Amino acid sequence: MLRPLRPSFLLALLPLAALLLTTHPAVAAETISVERERYLMGTRFTMLLQGADRVALESAATAAFDEVARYEDVTSNWREDSELSKLHAALDAGGATGGPVAVSADLFEVLAAARGWAVRSEGAFDATVEPLTRAWDLRGAGRMPTDADVAAAVARVQGQDVVLDPTAHTVRGVKPGLAFDLGGIAKGAAIDRAVAVLRARGVERALLNFGGQVYGLGAPVGGEAWSVELADPRARAASVAHVSLRDRSVSTTAASERSLKVGNTTINHVLDPRTGRPSPAWGSAVVVTARAIDADAASTALYVLGPVEGRAWAAKQADLEAILLVEDAQAAGGLRVERVTPTVAVMAAAQDPANVPDNAELARRIDVLSSELEDAKLGDVAGPAKESKWGLGPAASKVYNVGQGVSIGGYGEMLYQNFSDELENGTPSGAADVLDFLRAIVYVGYKFNDKILFNSEIEFEHASTELGGSVSVEFAYLDYLVQPSINVRAGMVLVPMGFLNEGHEPPTFLGARRPQVERNIIPSTWRANGVGVFGEMESGFGYRAYLCESFRGTAFDASSGVYEARQNGAEATVEDWGVTGLLEYKRSGFRGGVSAFTGGTAQDETTLLGDDFTGRTTIWEAHAEYKGDGLSLRALYANGSIDEAEIFNEINGLTGDESIGSSQMGWYGEVGYDVLRRLSPGSEWGVVPYLRYEQFDTQEEVPAGYARNPANDRTILTAGAALYPHPQVVLKVDHQWIENQAETGRNQFNAALGYLF
Repeated sequence: MLRPLRPSFLLALLPLAALLLTTHPAVAAETISVERERYLMGTRFTMLLQGADRVALESAATAAFDEVARYEDVTSNWREDSELSKLHAALDAGGATGGPVAVSADLFEVLAAARGWAVRSEGAFDATVEPLTRAWDLRGAGRMPTDADVAAAVARVQGQDVVLDPTAHTVRGVKPGLAFDLGGIAKGAAIDRAVAVLRARGVERALLNFGGQVYGLGAPVGGEAWSVELADPRARAASVAHVSLRDRSVSTTAASERSLKVGNTTINHVLDPRTGRPSPAWGSAVVVTARAIDADAASTALYVLGPVEGRAWAAKQADLEAILLVEDAQAAGGLRVERVTPTVAVMAAAQDPANVPDNAELARRIDVLSSELEDAKLGDVAGPAKESKWGLGPAASKVYNVGQGVSIGGYGEMLYQNFSDELENGTPSGAADVLDFLRAIVYVGYKFNDKILFNSEIEFEHASTELGGSVSVEFAYLDYLVQPSINVRAGMVLVPMGFLNEGHEPPTFLGARRPQVERNIIPSTWRANGVGVFGEMESGFGYRAYLCESFRGTAFDASSGVYEARQNGAEATVEDWGVTGLLEYKRSGFRGGVSAFTGGTAQDETTLLGDDFTGRTTIWEAHAEYKGDGLSLRALYANGSIDEAEIFNEINGLTGDESIGSSQMGWYGEVGYDVLRRLSPGSEWGVVPYLRYEQFDTQEEVPAGYARNPANDRTILTAGAALYPHPQVVLKVDHQWIENQAETGRNQFNAALGYLF
């Protein structure tokens, strides 16, 4: 028999339907072009946008310009009020090494990218070149520093040695004088920001030109790609070649762009961080990549390396196309055009008999091409786990960082538990030690386009389904990404409460075992079928809110609280629904927030007399943490209540101290510190001693006529250490002193091996 949907459920779906309808792109409309420009970051920024709605295009262009203007406030070296200038002031005041100084996520992102390119380019690109920029006065009239001035400035260039804490978003030098010149990377980063804004607003075709660096979004109407001319480095008004761009960026670095004249000497604005002196003028370095930030940094590195060393370096880069425009009197017109990327080098060489490679070189190039083709097939599947998104761990967030297609990640943990032979009261515990491959997780995601993606977590517990193990879907949902502040999610979701229910990958939390408060009071891992909205604001606030299935109250338990009452999306009864939401604030290593769940749990059960009841259950929690310069602090308080708990007792035949708790409470605090930050600055390893204290009671209150079991009023003290040979791999060992008011607690030693990828 078909049953009609309840009006309340239909009303809950109306906002989702309205959102999908209002954001669906128009079809069969006439294409128009809108061109706008603005002077930003000291140069002219032009955008050509194509689409069906002029007002929408103009609004998108304005929003993109505004985002770049905001980014200029963060990264500018020219303004004393920029965040970068304030960072320099804080570093100068920070003592011998300067720092650690907390910075915004925007600034940290570009500093981290810059350090990555310092490593990748072997020092040819280095954003810490600012002491040299000042020595040569490149933002002024220019000067000729003495050899001693140059040597002193080179000594302050710190490249890949800069200490960046990705959790706390802090920056620290390893020696005095740390300062950044982001002129070789910030413009590309700004273009990426502008493109993201355009895509978020539905723009599919655009050409962005920011002072000579160009990005082609999609393709122009009637074409397969945007065609961009490459200028002659000797006469920029003349074109010598062209490249085709479709969702790619091209960046050119040349001495002709911003050279200064000091007396009779011309100073090239591109400095070699390795020597401290201007790079020799030789032509232009052109790089094409998927991200503008990478093209910007790579073209600078390629120019510094020069045509010979640069050619060899570029041939080893699998994710960029490089073109050298080399001044050569022997070449036609005095300029030689070389394409040196491995994927195109064979074709380019075949056009010039003097450059035909031998068999060994051809074999090498074919190997490179095969590897690159394999990478292209895999896309971002094989990419690293990066930042966390929307409360998820870094591995679970991989799908948000791919361009399009499949992403695969995972985590796992093995746990050894050595139990004490005696209970608190001295009686034998009778517990055997256990070694368990606790869980192996596979994340599979698929990004259909910039707006729609699928994400899932499949969990294999206890190694084998033949020996008590299980396989479960931990989450599986679809996201419709509208803009950072408002997005839609539907499917099996993780209830957004506490730290670990969403972010439970072993390298991201301390302790061989998860805090029991986040199991018995907040029943992690708690998943439910539902639909809702989520977003983040530039102010640092974020939220998630869902309409979802509720508990099945007849499974409530005196000892484990609401844990066993989760329905986990498996043929869940939804006669009673639940709602849940989280509001959180993040900034400069701090994270704090509150969340709550409430819903009926009777699920069509009746009292013994046949009367309807609700059994409303409400859980709320508050949490805060700080991570910075190796220090990790966490605190959480949670409280739950079950209305009409006595009815569940009657249905289940529970008496005395077997009663379900009508109120549950728990809290914990923990501290950890990476001692290698002090003992071995810059080490890739981490050693984090930690201490955690937690207290919880699943029968803080019971209905009238029932008794509390003192064994459910528990405290746990955990002391141990975590060893990180890699940020994504951890070995944790600790001892737990477990007590309860009945004096039947049992201490234990734990060792856990964990990983994420």
